[in-house]
Amino acid sequence: MSTYLGSQQLVPGRPASWWSSAHAAFTVGLGILVIAAVIVGALVLQLDRGAFIVPVIAVVAVSSTLTLLAMRRGFPNENREVAAGYTTLYRSHQELPQVDPKTGAVIRAAGEPFIPRKTLWARLRL
Repeated sequence: MSTYLGSQQLVPGRPASWWSSAHAAFTVGLGILVIAAVIVGALVLQLDRGAFIVPVIAVVAVSSTLTLLAMRRGFPNENREVAAGYTTLYRSHQELPQVDPKTGAVIRAAGEPFIPRKTLWARLRL
């Protein structure tokens, strides 16, 4: 396989891979915040459940809302990319070429097996 696989014209707006990363960050962040709130509230401050359940619910509500917004914004972008004949998502749509979300350079040709993350990062750095 050659090191240069070509280039793809990108659809305008944030790529689906950006929204996928935002979704993952909000989900992980939610888990960390809830665990931290429970530890601080129950163990450090020695509050009873009623005293810190409202802030925990507020954190869950805000993070869940951000996660849902990222999903709702990401799915249409993914559909636009698929309609344009490419994807920026990792391990998705093997039938399409995977392109660098910034440059449009093809980093995995259509139909090729999914590439390991190390290979992906190496190709993104080129």
